[in-house]
Amino acid sequence: MQARRLVLIGLAGLALIGAGQVWRYQHRDGCRAYVPASGTLVAHAGGGLPEQTYANNLEALDLAASHGFTMVELDFLVENGRLVIGHDADHRSSLDPAGLMRWLDTHPQISVVTDFKSDNLAGLALLRQMAGERIGRFVPQIYAPGEFAPVVAMGYSAPILTAYRLPDRGWQQAANALPLRAVTIAYKRRALAEGLHHPVFLHTVNRPIAGYGLYTDCLIPAP
Repeated sequence: MQARRLVLIGLAGLALIGAGQVWRYQHRDGCRAYVPASGTLVAHAGGGLPEQTYANNLEALDLAASHGFTMVELDFLVENGRLVIGHDADHRSSLDPAGLMRWLDTHPQISVVTDFKSDNLAGLALLRQMAGERIGRFVPQIYAPGEFAPVVAMGYSAPILTAYRLPDRGWQQAANALPLRAVTIAYKRRALAEGLHHPVFLHTVNRPIAGYGLYTDCLIPAP
């Protein structure tokens, strides 16, 4: 009887885990609805589409613009010395950097937050060359306080320090000493914001949360 009970408990646990995996997959699959939210919002990976997130493509950018975003985040890579838009080698965007520059020329109200999945400084240097006079339209993310000086020396405005490659402790004091635009922290690590003197963004968040800026797939700016 005890053995049978343990088997049933195990099966129930697997069912719950499976349900959680299905929910997470459906959540990644796209935005079932777009929920207005106040505060500063950044359209994550170009913004979520009804059928897809992490698209980083022109369709996502156009939808984000129609929703009233003024900041969108895009993933970038450097491959064989070339700048590529996309989250990784298996998920490259159909949008190329030249197309992004043309899109920015027709959407002067929007800035792009960079998220380089390859070497950040090398990638930002390539982007700087391609952006030309559009350099002010890009908000660079840095992944350690030591990247601040070389990125600003390239001509970029104050960067956002994103903490997803940083440990829990040891960097906050250095961050406070820099004139950063903001600090970005994963939602589950939001306790790391304690003691920071900069505005804090959380990622990736798809429900309204007061007191933070949010990188989001499915929230949209409130009218």
